[in-house]
Amino acid sequence: MPADLTHLESPRFALSRQGPADEAELLALYADARVMRYIEPGRPPEKVKAALRRADDQWNAHGYGYWVARARGGGPILSAVMLMRDEARQDVELGYLVAPSHWGQGVATEVCQPVVEAAFGAAGVPFLVARVEVVHGASLRVLGKLGFRRTHQTTEGAVLEWFRLDAPAAR
Repeated sequence: MPADLTHLESPRFALSRQGPADEAELLALYADARVMRYIEPGRPPEKVKAALRRADDQWNAHGYGYWVARARGGGPILSAVMLMRDEARQDVELGYLVAPSHWGQGVATEVCQPVVEAAFGAAGVPFLVARVEVVHGASLRVLGKLGFRRTHQTTEGAVLEWFRLDAPAAR
């Protein structure tokens, strides 16, 4: 099990392991059609709650899962970042979302960076994958800034661009 990754920081944000106290705020973010446009429009609350339980299972099994990000001084959840292991694909996927009030401010790149570093450092993950709808320019730019490279496209209801980032020693 890797070192304790439950609290991470970036210059502007404090990231912490999501917990029961975060559920209402996360449900509100997932209910926002603008946030979910490229993730899964109309995701029902029960499906969100199930995903949060899976993230908790990830923490227990692997020492990483789902972080919520707030301004360093506290306040509402402004972003969320996840690392989810997919046993079938044998990979770990990076995912993220940002509250619309903070779009276009570099939040996604900033909150993902310490998670990526923790994945490759303390968690010992050899590579990460991410997938983004090809029409979601903002997320495509975020992954590019983080150093991900395109690997392939799939169609899963939408055309998805897949990306991979190898741990620094493996690059």
